Amino acid sequence: MLEVVARVAPAQHEEVFPSNPEFMFGARQALCVMVAVSAVLGSPVVIPTDLSVSHGLALELLGG
Repeated sequence: MLEVVARVAPAQHEEVFPSNPEFMFGARQALCVMVAVSAVLGSPVVIPTDLSVSHGLALELLGG
């Protein structure tokens, strides 16, 4: 999946978010983190969701 992310240049995202052109820089980094976490956990699927659910899932996985 990271190779798909790598094929899209960060500058291409700026066109999609003209009011906040740097938004996708953070989103791109977050995607890379989730791909790495799923690889460590051996998960074949990553389900995108909102931040609160992501935090809840991460806390659950960390035993907290």
